[in-house]
Amino acid sequence: TISVLADFFIVVITALFFAANPTLYTHGFVKLFPERRRTRMLEVLHACYYTLKMWLLGMLSAMAIIGVSTAIAYMIIGLPLALALGLISFFLAFIPNIGPWLAGIPAVLIGLTVSPDMALLVIIVYGGIQMVETYIITPIIFQKTVDLPPALLLFFQVLLGILQGGLGLLMSAPILAVLIVVINELYVKDVLESGRGAESDTVQASGSAEVES
Repeated sequence: TISVLADFFIVVITALFFAANPTLYTHGFVKLFPERRRTRMLEVLHACYYTLKMWLLGMLSAMAIIGVSTAIAYMIIGLPLALALGLISFFLAFIPNIGPWLAGIPAVLIGLTVSPDMALLVIIVYGGIQMVETYIITPIIFQKTVDLPPALLLFFQVLLGILQGGLGLLMSAPILAVLIVVINELYVKDVLESGRGAESDTVQASGSAEVES
């Protein structure tokens, strides 16, 4: 736990340094590339920034909806510590797919201290909230922000969780979003599509030469 908290603290401090003077780091990074590629690299960095901004906006919206709806539902059924459990649901919703279900564990345990029927009611209520959030709310939000393939995200979470532990699990979604942008911009567009265009131009040129001959 201490290791995860220390790593997370380092990530936050580093992010603050980047946010304080982003131009210094972006232009310093771009200088590592040939001058003819620097404008393109700035475009890619801007695309990564926009993607991360939209992902964070969508994530915060989904987290707020989960936290508020969970706290209200717990208060309605009379579960103790409803606000605290709603806050836990809010923070753990930052971890896609896995985090929201982890937040249900303390709620069920507190429900068991009241009665088995209360624990069962908590499972039903929280499961219903998660079903609505997973299949209705989140797809609508991320359709307008950043659309991450669910299977690929789950695989990436497991991979980074094995390699980096809790911090890797927390950072898996934004890292995957940036990787998708980088691959799409630098490989799909600049290599595959531009190569296809060059090949098409070569074929057309050879065809024109044959017609003229």
